[in-house]
Amino acid sequence: MPLIEAYEKKSGRKALIPSDWLSHPRLGRDWSRTPRQKAGESAVTAAKADQATTKTPDAGDDRKEARNGR
Repeated sequence: MPLIEAYEKKSGRKALIPSDWLSHPRLGRDWSRTPRQKAGESAVTAAKADQATTKTPDAGDDRKEARNGR
């Protein structure tokens, strides 16, 4: 379980906490990720979304050549 930097919401104090705490309903409610972690996370999810929406044509999907009899 890796340690990550997080901010305590009440005091703004920065500390190293286990990464699992942020997803835990009780342990993570007083902690938030650092701005750098939030930015990195959004960049990764945006890159994954771009990869999922990019379509490449199928190899045999060239209708122009099919009409010309080639």
